[in-house]
Amino acid sequence: MSLLSILPKGLTDEDLKIKHPSLFVAALKDYVTTPELSQRHFDRFGTQVTTVAFETGHWVHQERTKEVNEAIDQWLLATGIVG
Repeated sequence: MSLLSILPKGLTDEDLKIKHPSLFVAALKDYVTTPELSQRHFDRFGTQVTTVAFETGHWVHQERTKEVNEAIDQWLLATGIVG
């Protein structure tokens, strides 16, 4: 079952778009939630998505804790969310 199939009728892709800065931390060796699959959703529903990719499996934040935290810090500063 698709998530879109359980949403109220009449909603459009535009209604579902995330209209705020978003960070996608991609795990390039994740063979279940592949970066390509996630990217298709971001292309459809995201408007301001920044992607940072790591050569890890699914648990990217556990495999590359320091690097992921640094990427989040840099993204927060770059977007002006913190500063």
